[in-house]
Amino acid sequence: MNLELHNKSLLNKNDKVKLYNTWARSYEKYVDSIGYCGPKNVVKYFSKLIEKSNNKNLNILDFGCGTGLLGLELKNNIPSLNITGIDISDNMIKKAEKKNIYKNIFNVNLLNLSDEEIIKKFKKFDYIISCGVFLEGHVPFSIISKLKLIVKNNIIFTVRNSYIKENKDDFYTNVISSKSYLEYDISYLDNVSCKLIII
Repeated sequence: MNLELHNKSLLNKNDKVKLYNTWARSYEKYVDSIGYCGPKNVVKYFSKLIEKSNNKNLNILDFGCGTGLLGLELKNNIPSLNITGIDISDNMIKKAEKKNIYKNIFNVNLLNLSDEEIIKKFKKFDYIISCGVFLEGHVPFSIISKLKLIVKNNIIFTVRNSYIKENKDDFYTNVISSKSYLEYDISYLDNVSCKLIII
């Protein structure tokens, strides 16, 4: 069942809201069973990024927060963070809320909002962090332009190498062409090569 949902999640044609609402109950146990270490490693890089900052009371957006695995890792390592989550699945959000780590959680799909609506809905965050969202069947790289509207400093996110390969032009236009661009190879999931991008 979980493997089937995982495979379906990588296809563009499937309704992601319905899929993740179904998957929410067993999602964490499944990803743990297949070696999902992305959140832990993203937070390691983020901690290094802000270690010289005197201000640890930062406002963070966890983009595509799911059940809160990245948010939990952030809070456990940097307790002073103020974390907001957004996701498209009510059932995943309910799981995240139970962790009591988010200041706010919104069920919203940024692709369905205009730039003006996004700016009106969200204050600017110090950083936007995302893990496990830029991959096959999920969000396009064009959403980066929307995230830039509501961030003061950096956007930090994982992206599967296979997804970059499939979308080279979009990746260049929306990511590499940014004024500041850093990439690192990161341990993410068993047998899946992945990069951490900071723009």
